[in-house]
Amino acid sequence: MAGELVRMSEVLSHLDLAAGDTTYQAELQRYIEAATPIVEYITGPINTYTYTESYPCDGLSRISLRNVPVIDGSITSCIEYVGVSAFTLTSQPPGSTHDNYGFYLQRPEAGTLIRMSSFGQEMPFLGSWLTITYRAGLASVPPDVKLAVLEDIRGLWQQTHNGGRPKWGGGVPDEDGWSVGPLHLFPRLAAMLENKARTQSIA
Repeated sequence: MAGELVRMSEVLSHLDLAAGDTTYQAELQRYIEAATPIVEYITGPINTYTYTESYPCDGLSRISLRNVPVIDGSITSCIEYVGVSAFTLTSQPPGSTHDNYGFYLQRPEAGTLIRMSSFGQEMPFLGSWLTITYRAGLASVPPDVKLAVLEDIRGLWQQTHNGGRPKWGGGVPDEDGWSVGPLHLFPRLAAMLENKARTQSIA
C-alpha cells in the first residue's frame, strides 16, 4: 500500500514465509501500518507530505522549517505578514533576479529558509509572522531504515508466535537480546539512529 515503509512481500521473505501464504497477513499488515508513524516520529518524514505552518520571524533573517528534508522546489506558498498586510515571497536564490520579497531555501535537508533582499543578500524579515506551505520527505526508504523495520517486525513476530525465543525455536537466547518494551516497538531502528547521531557528532 502507498505510504508503507516495507511491502508485504518483503516482510514475508524476511520471515521465510511463502509469498502466497495469507495465514498471517492480517497480523503482519498491522505491524507494517504501525511502523510508519513510529518510524517517522523518530526519523522525520520519509513518505512525502504537505505541510502548512506559521513561524514567528520578527527580527530574524532565517528560519528552520519543522519537517525535513524539504523537497527542493516544493514551497508553493510563502506569505510574510507585516501587521495585517500579507506579502507573497517568491524563491530568489543567489544568481537569480531579486526584488525585496524573496526567500532562499539554502539547505533542504535542514529546512533553512533565508530572507533575501533586492540586492540578493540575506536580510531580516520585514514582518512578524510567516506562513508557508511546502512538501517534505524522501524519494525512497533508506536501506538501513528498511532493514531496521523488517528486523523489528521479525522481533514482534517472534514475541507473538515463538515466545520470544530465537528465530523458529531453538535453545540459544537471542544474541542481540531483542525484547518488546511497552513504549518502544522498534528498538533496532532506535539503536541505529542513536549510533548514527553519535557518529555524526564525533566526525
